[in-house]
Amino acid sequence: MREQVGLAIVPAITIQQELREGVLARLALRDLAAPRRTLMIYREQGYVSASARALIKIVRAFDWGRVQPRIARGRARAAGVSQLRVVR
Repeated sequence: MREQVGLAIVPAITIQQELREGVLARLALRDLAAPRRTLMIYREQGYVSASARALIKIVRAFDWGRVQPRIARGRARAAGVSQLRVVR
């Protein structure tokens, strides 16, 4: 993005500093239907803290089949999803 090439759709929270500094700009997208996939990556070998092990256990136990995708008009903006462009 800083090389003025390309675009990205990212959670707004991950670019708060860039938005404040004016490096990136938020563009609202209408009727966005972009499913998200979230991954948890951790070491299978080596040290994993007790807190991290507890989180892994909670995530594995969660019934992900009951989660319904939230794709509807206007939801992208409410969720803070934006298309971004570099601002000079």
